[in-house]
Amino acid sequence: MAAVLIIIISNIGFSYKLEGMTMYQDYEIGTISDEIRKFFEKKESRINFEINQISQLLSNELNINEKYIMSNTYAIAYNVKSNSIHTSFGENVSSKSIDEFLLRESWSTFDIMYSNHYSIPPDRKNLSHPIPDYLVYIQFQRADETPWIIKALDDSQDNKF
Repeated sequence: MAAVLIIIISNIGFSYKLEGMTMYQDYEIGTISDEIRKFFEKKESRINFEINQISQLLSNELNINEKYIMSNTYAIAYNVKSNSIHTSFGENVSSKSIDEFLLRESWSTFDIMYSNHYSIPPDRKNLSHPIPDYLVYIQFQRADETPWIIKALDDSQDNKF
């Protein structure tokens, strides 16, 4: 009976920590009293916090509802009631040019079709060719490697970016 109780308690503890790691990026393992205290605290996802901060910043922009946000999440464009160009930042690009990536000139036909389908508003027939006003990258997994376009923009000395 005691062995079954120990197994059940350890499964509950493991499930609690797994939830904290996956949903709230809480990778620290503390003492039992620390974990009990954290259990009753209000939790906010790091990703939700970042999305809310970026949305708040962009909502102050003039005519944001007419501008395009290129991002790997719909949440920001939805929050600020703007247009969205979908990207996964993993598109099969034949060039490492920032301009060609942003204009989607080096993207494969499939990547453009996929992006158009999931953009807001959707461009099923590939007629509008929107140009992004803002580029937002959200790192959903800690292990995700930063895409080359984000590294290139960080290193860029070009004033237009």
